[in-house]
Amino acid sequence: MSGISKFALGGRLGEGRVGEVFEAENRETRDRVAVKLLRLEPSKLHEIQGFYNDVRTIRPITNAGIAKVFDVGQFDDGRAYVITELLTGESLAQRLQRGRFSTTQTADVVQQVARALMAVSGVGVVHHALKPSNLWFVPDPDRASKERVVVVDFGLAKLVAAKLEYGAPQYLAPEQWTGAPAGSSVDVYQLGLLAFEMMCGRQAIKADTHVLAREKHLKEVPPSVRSLVPDAGATVDRLIARMLEKNPTDRPKSLRDLAKLFDLLVGLEAPLGETVHDE
Repeated sequence: MSGISKFALGGRLGEGRVGEVFEAENRETRDRVAVKLLRLEPSKLHEIQGFYNDVRTIRPITNAGIAKVFDVGQFDDGRAYVITELLTGESLAQRLQRGRFSTTQTADVVQQVARALMAVSGVGVVHHALKPSNLWFVPDPDRASKERVVVVDFGLAKLVAAKLEYGAPQYLAPEQWTGAPAGSSVDVYQLGLLAFEMMCGRQAIKADTHVLAREKHLKEVPPSVRSLVPDAGATVDRLIARMLEKNPTDRPKSLRDLAKLFDLLVGLEAPLGETVHDE
């Protein structure tokens, strides 16, 4: 019997290209958790073992910016599942519906995510599926903003590499499209796309299909942040442009460097402010 049998599934929290997420309750402890159920097709891929390995690798990591993993396994019918902590708060996708972010807000989010990604890259795991629905803002009274960012959905990198249809086309890096060796530079690129979207209130690469997205990610240079937000600083404009370079070697060299650069933009006393509502 799979380890999920001790959990009673509740309402569906969301769904994506790879699977669905449900709220669940531990029948023994009454603790609430989130259960991601992968669809049968991705669960049957040869690369699913890489998914299991990556999730098991990050399971012992304790980092405030990474959703806790409790279990990973497979149903008798072959569907893979992951059980994680149930987060309270809202996703970046939901937050962006209310408006764009200030420079300080954007920098604060980017440096938090970069540090979370550093924690897993240290054990050889990359994310490679960053998108607005995979970043969550959860309450944290110890931070100036009273909330922190938590990254979810680790483990999909090898599945997306095997079948690009499992990735969101607007957020796939050039090297993912070409099948070139892909490391942490993919996460830097995807985080650059999210930073652009937070600053500008629109996607850097607008494409609804994988065919069009491939062409744009490989050839189209996104507009500068300052061309859309004239009051944005030159520093953040240059940083995001570097993160979105087509050639991985032209992007910031490491997640550690990236975290430090954006940390400087936050400043020790800089107010985080409110989400900007454009008229």
